[in-house]
Amino acid sequence: MDESGPILIQSCSKGEFANEQGYGIFSRAMVEYARYWTHQHKNMYEILNIVEAFNGACNLFQQWITNYNSSTGQKVEQTPQISTISTNLPFAVNIEKPL
Repeated sequence: MDESGPILIQSCSKGEFANEQGYGIFSRAMVEYARYWTHQHKNMYEILNIVEAFNGACNLFQQWITNYNSSTGQKVEQTPQISTISTNLPFAVNIEKPL
């Protein structure tokens, strides 16, 4: 994947819905993976690239979904996607502390 241009990350594939529980679960996986990565890579000059962040978050996310399916007996399927895009899109994350 060419990371020199805009990247689009979606929490699910077309035809699926995002398994949200009051917050973006895949967005949470991205943040949690980045937090894990910073603990493993203490060198301040290392950079977590977007593809590595996405892949790490997908692995974490799939573990969560598998555990959720096992504990509830449900079959939730959600497949996050990453792709390059030709349009500039803004990026924002609003993290609110739960009450």
